[in-house]
Amino acid sequence: MSFSNYRSPQGQSDSYLTVTLDDSPPSTPTPSSSVLIPSKVVLTKEIVMNLSIAKIFKLNHGVVDKITYTSDGTLVVTSASDDQLNVYDCVQGTHKQTCNSKRFGCALATFTHSPTNILYASTKEGDELRYLSLHDNKFIHHFTGHSAQVTNLSMSPTDDTFITSSLDKTTRVWDLRSPKCSGYLNILEPAVCSIDPEGLLFAVGIGSDTIKLFDMRSYGKGPFVTFRLPKGRDARAQWTSLEFSPQGECILINTTGPFMYVAGSFQGNLHFELQGRICFDPTTGGKLDAGFSANGDYILSTSGDGSIILYNAKDGRHITNLNPYRPSAIGAFKFNPKMLMMTTAARETAFWLPRTEID
Repeated sequence: MSFSNYRSPQGQSDSYLTVTLDDSPPSTPTPSSSVLIPSKVVLTKEIVMNLSIAKIFKLNHGVVDKITYTSDGTLVVTSASDDQLNVYDCVQGTHKQTCNSKRFGCALATFTHSPTNILYASTKEGDELRYLSLHDNKFIHHFTGHSAQVTNLSMSPTDDTFITSSLDKTTRVWDLRSPKCSGYLNILEPAVCSIDPEGLLFAVGIGSDTIKLFDMRSYGKGPFVTFRLPKGRDARAQWTSLEFSPQGECILINTTGPFMYVAGSFQGNLHFELQGRICFDPTTGGKLDAGFSANGDYILSTSGDGSIILYNAKDGRHITNLNPYRPSAIGAFKFNPKMLMMTTAARETAFWLPRTEID
């Protein structure tokens, strides 16, 4: 892939956890309108190590908190602390659209199954979720229920279900066609959550040491698996997100500290600890981000020194650090699910391509 107009720069009890369900019947899922693009390149270590910045966009005055692609990888959306939502074309390497959310603020922006609709969390005037049509820049729905900041938002890859976790100590299950949640879990402390790649189950991380797995079709019965992980070397670090590998075999646990963890999705065994990240200065409010490559063979993480750290996802071995062309903070990261590129962002948003594509 190349851009047509880039400029190359130089064991715990469940007794405390309650479930409340909506009695209304489930609605019929809306099929995805995305068209899948077949992969033409085998993602090898050498190719990933050769990734370099191909284009930079300087549109934000605030810090980008989230990067999400459409399922076909052709578009990417970012949300930022300056209340801007920006959409980019990954094929042409161009900025496509800006939507301002000055009244409500924005965070955790993600595409739904339509490339013209996005879902995001409000950061002002309540703690609602907003469902926006990019076609006419109008709201389709807003979702009420949370009473504190939403910290995680995960969209099902197969239907209109999505889940959220919040500082109000609940994790909620929603349907895009209903403004009220379908059900929620009451938890004694803030949690993180994620839906698996097949949309069959979701994971909730509690207390930065426990993961509970729920069947998406019968989560009202409680978790079908609960496992507790040993505290890592930085016992004070809090979990910030969970991410299933593309094959669903393991879960990447991101934290506020220099370490990350990879655990088995069903056995709950800790595979390994990932180290080497540099944390941001706490006074800046910056957060580290991490995720899998499209094929699941590699894990990449941002670092406070401006680099992207590359790990082997099979054994946790550190491979190398990818350095931008100039030192700058990078907080948000996402690897394209279908194309050979990745996106990083802080105040600037950067597209990365293999250096051979740039040269």
